[in-house]
Amino acid sequence: MENRRPPRNRSSSTDANRSRGLVQPGPRTFDGGQGPRRKSPDPSTGPRERGQAGGRAGNRDTPGGKSNFFRGRPAQPSSLTGERGRKLPDSTPVIRITSELQLTDGKFRGRLLGNSPRPKASPTPRMVREMMFRLISRRVRAGRFLDLCAGCGVVGLEAISRGAMLVTFVERSARLASHLRANLKKIGVHENRGQVQEIEALPFLARCAKRKRVWDIVFVGHAEASSPEIIETVARGKMLAPNGVIVIEHPSTSPLPDDLGNLRRWRNLERDGYALSFYNRKS
Repeated sequence: MENRRPPRNRSSSTDANRSRGLVQPGPRTFDGGQGPRRKSPDPSTGPRERGQAGGRAGNRDTPGGKSNFFRGRPAQPSSLTGERGRKLPDSTPVIRITSELQLTDGKFRGRLLGNSPRPKASPTPRMVREMMFRLISRRVRAGRFLDLCAGCGVVGLEAISRGAMLVTFVERSARLASHLRANLKKIGVHENRGQVQEIEALPFLARCAKRKRVWDIVFVGHAEASSPEIIETVARGKMLAPNGVIVIEHPSTSPLPDDLGNLRRWRNLERDGYALSFYNRKS
């Protein structure tokens, strides 16, 4: 009888070797064979690296530069941020101030006012206005403002633009008063907030003294400051509210004293031949 060795069982030897640790299991391929061995995750790596190795992380080349780890889809950039998370620049156009008749700040910044072409009707320069309102900005907000010798109203309208509650314009010229009313209508200021008084300054101040009407800020323009009677009337301080301030515009070549009647000067500013003297009532 012929001695024959029985066929070798390959599956049993493979299972035995696998049980001994000699053969590492691998993922099955489409043809039933053994694929390449998958590396086990390194415990020293973080969850983001392990998730990327396991195929759970999203695409890291996203517009925002971040991967969506849990959902597996690219993160959508925010509408308010750029490609790298930077905040988009503000698209609001910058209003440039190029004319002396433009309002320099506040709600109506950049609005162009109308004025008479006469040389004597020149408004207060915008640099002088900015210098003045920068110093008294807190007093202007929600305050009462008196503009003597208002002209076309550029100083008083500047105060309204910066938050003044009420502005009274005093102008004796009918032509300038008409330009002033047109400017108020052009900007859209209600007459209860901007009052135009077509009258001389001295009779107006006398009437207000009888009615005991006061303001938080009194601005005396360049033309009225050249009148000694008006300066003397203003120096009494009867039209000034408690903790109020009087601003007198005058040429830098004609300085005013530190003590003016019942007033005391606490600040003096000069620029381009113009001077501004700030007075408080003496305690």
